[in-house]
Amino acid sequence: MNFMKTGLPVLLALVWAPIVWLSVGSVLSPAFFRLTASHAAAGALSILSTAAVVYLFLRLFGRLSRRIGGGQED
Repeated sequence: MNFMKTGLPVLLALVWAPIVWLSVGSVLSPAFFRLTASHAAAGALSILSTAAVVYLFLRLFGRLSRRIGGGQED
């Protein structure tokens, strides 16, 4: 039994990306701006950080679904 069906990771990424983006933006963007002194660079780093966090969440959810569902472990 696989809880992570074909479209579920895409749906999770679409739903969680704005939430993660707002969190990363409020917590890390001021530090990114101090480091780069550029709003564009801080925004780009915020977007890259958001993509990395969402990717890690999807990996975690996939691993948990395989563990709960009894599937193959990485």
